[in-house]
Amino acid sequence: MNCKWILLMAAIMVTTAAGAQKINLGIKAGINMSANSGNGMNSSLQQGIDVGAFSEIALGKKWSVNPELYFSHRSTERADNFMTYYVNEGVASSDKDIKLSYISVPVLLSYKLSSVISFQAGPQFNWLVFEDDNLLKNGRDAFTKTDLGVAAGVTLTLEKFRIYGRYTQGFSDVNGIDGRHDWKSRQLQLGAALSLFNWK
Repeated sequence: MNCKWILLMAAIMVTTAAGAQKINLGIKAGINMSANSGNGMNSSLQQGIDVGAFSEIALGKKWSVNPELYFSHRSTERADNFMTYYVNEGVASSDKDIKLSYISVPVLLSYKLSSVISFQAGPQFNWLVFEDDNLLKNGRDAFTKTDLGVAAGVTLTLEKFRIYGRYTQGFSDVNGIDGRHDWKSRQLQLGAALSLFNWK
């Protein structure tokens, strides 16, 4: 399942690039506010950081496809009632703070309303590469390795400099403990990007 999504996104990027009128590459960085909602999790947003690269593959004057690749370090929290749901698997003295790091690959369709304002939306695949928590006995991982969701946002473009805001909602159940309770991720992002290379 996960390999199929990766191959599908790669195929979309290659096919789109082949018919592109213009390709733009750059770097991006920003802050995120993220949380995992569900039984045993605190749904309040916690601060993290994002850093990586973006591309813009023009399909015409108004439309483009924007594949990105970035590292997303997120913070989330277990709820005070975590042991109510996981009394057999959980550690009562576990830390409240949880750190999760993902490699994120959104493939967004962008519509340019004007030379300054554009809107983006599309699927996003997240692969968990680092998990720092002690929620479960015997050092077991509490979160699944993959998370599929959808992202939507707006970008302000001032020549090579960009400012963006985005919301991402996870559709996958990221609870890796058992199948009794779903955890869903969500994230707000605010950042800046700089265009470095252009091909016409």
